[in-house]
Amino acid sequence: MYSNFKEQAIEYVKQAVQEDNAGNYNKAFPLYMNALEYFKTHLKYEKNPKIREAITQKFTEYLRRAEEIRAVLDEGGSGPGPNGDAAVATRPKSKPKDGGGEGGEDAEQSKLRAGLNSAIVREKPNIKWTDVAGLESAKQALQEAVILPVKFPQFFTGKRRPWRAFLLYGPPGTGKSYLAKAVATEADSTFFSVSSSDLVSKWMGEKAKARQHMFKVHLGDTPHNLTESDFEYLGLKTEGFSGSDVSVCVKDVLFEPVRKTQDAMFFFKSPDGTWMPCGPRQPGAIQTTMQDLAAKGLAEKIIPPPITRTDFEKVLARQRPTVSKSDLDVHERFTQEFGEEG
Repeated sequence: MYSNFKEQAIEYVKQAVQEDNAGNYNKAFPLYMNALEYFKTHLKYEKNPKIREAITQKFTEYLRRAEEIRAVLDEGGSGPGPNGDAAVATRPKSKPKDGGGEGGEDAEQSKLRAGLNSAIVREKPNIKWTDVAGLESAKQALQEAVILPVKFPQFFTGKRRPWRAFLLYGPPGTGKSYLAKAVATEADSTFFSVSSSDLVSKWMGEKAKARQHMFKVHLGDTPHNLTESDFEYLGLKTEGFSGSDVSVCVKDVLFEPVRKTQDAMFFFKSPDGTWMPCGPRQPGAIQTTMQDLAAKGLAEKIIPPPITRTDFEKVLARQRPTVSKSDLDVHERFTQEFGEEG
């Protein structure tokens, strides 16, 4: 079966080179990209190391050429130069003297701009829903999530909301890529094709830093006395935690101050008239309980203490990641073997 991918890739390459030599870069670029897609799919199945090496070398050459043509197209070029020289496409993009991007962008912003630019699907794949065999429930769900909200926004009123996201995951050949291309064809809007590795590399960065950010987001404006070093500690402490695990952890931690207040035997009265639990050696500490204060009509004046690093340590001592490392290894091996696209 996989030999068909290689043959299709070679056919696209022949057409791309023909258009490239003629200086028709607008036509050559999508042909090169289609060829690269088929080569990439073929490499997922090819077991012969020598053939893999040869195809990988060609893949690199065609990818470099496609990037060179994209650079010309991004600069406004669409055909051969005044002398009809197709080699104009090899001209590199000029760089600002200060090494930054446009308008003083830093390197990270320039990298993001380039990444987003490469993710834009400039031409529709021309794949229709009828080209995808079966998968009726998936097609219906994708139409409800993407197509209908754009073409029929009046359908989505009251509590009716379109689906926010979909995860298409499975072995090659099950129609995931075709479904995505069908959406790109049907949707009358800018379509981005971004792999999971692109998302992870840009938005997640190091996993520990990602978890630090998630802790901050989930805490929001809840009173706490955590420092930046505390968040760094939490990011490292929660190795293997998913985003959902972090969310559950924070939700549990949010109630730790309430639990302290319920169990406290000493409170102190702050200058603004509110009561907060404390230890027996706290200046101004009064031996009383939350129930006693409430019985005196002071229930509205009782304030839980800010969240501390100790609260997180207490919760983390009893919480474990919901997905084990062995589970993650299984998915990682599957993705490495079969790739990200079907």
